[in-house]
Amino acid sequence: VESETLLHLASWIRDPSGWIAVNHVTRPSYEAEELGYTHYWHGIGFANTPSRKTGILLVNPSADEVEGDFRFFDSHGTQLEAFTFTLSPFASTYQPTDYLLEESSDAWGLVDVRVSSPIALVAEFYDADGELIDIDLESTYYFAR
Repeated sequence: VESETLLHLASWIRDPSGWIAVNHVTRPSYEAEELGYTHYWHGIGFANTPSRKTGILLVNPSADEVEGDFRFFDSHGTQLEAFTFTLSPFASTYQPTDYLLEESSDAWGLVDVRVSSPIALVAEFYDADGELIDIDLESTYYFAR
């Protein structure tokens, strides 16, 4: 997946016994100064299918309040849902995708998180039995507006 401003890939890996790992790559294609962006965006893969679930943790590491929004996109790039939020200083919030989205075999893709200040974005990935597959910390942000 490539665009003029962002490269973001998410890959779920399985073997005959089930899901075993999730890998992510996020990189801006330009320098932030060239684009003049004003907000911070984080991105990570998610799933809310019968065989895969994701829990998303947002952590505000600063002394300032952070405002932002989630935007969930399916594997075709269609926006499924959007939510706004506010994080108090040094606060965190955990959002399981099965509370945010309808379960569907097509409910997997990427979530963009736009924030007013950098955060840590953590995703927990589970299989159909609720067993933890992987935990991914995405602290790389890119600028957008």
